[in-house]
Amino acid sequence: MGDVLQGSVRGWRGVATCPNRHRVGVQFTLPDYGDAPALYQCAKCATLLIVHPDAETYVGPPWDEKRQHEACPSCSEPLEDAWLYPDHFRCVECGERGSFVAPDRYPPDDESEVIGGWDAYG
Repeated sequence: MGDVLQGSVRGWRGVATCPNRHRVGVQFTLPDYGDAPALYQCAKCATLLIVHPDAETYVGPPWDEKRQHEACPSCSEPLEDAWLYPDHFRCVECGERGSFVAPDRYPPDDESEVIGGWDAYG
């Protein structure tokens, strides 16, 4: 992903608990007049990757195919093991893999924030 650019999307913050009961801050996106950008996390270093559905469709190839041949821009590990985030996340305290279910209702707009990460199709 040598020429990948850092990017950002609008989202919200939540709190999850890892298997070792550490409380972990996570970020999530929700659809807004279409599909929401998907977030993936490197299984090794926890770097976030942003996958815009339009880029998958119009730039291609689909993310599941593209990531088989890409490496994390932060740690150079293969991205084939990257997981959908925050459905799964790496605990910053113990490194264990936890899970989070995003709310199905929108939090207030004034609670939204910018989520930074690497644009997978940049």
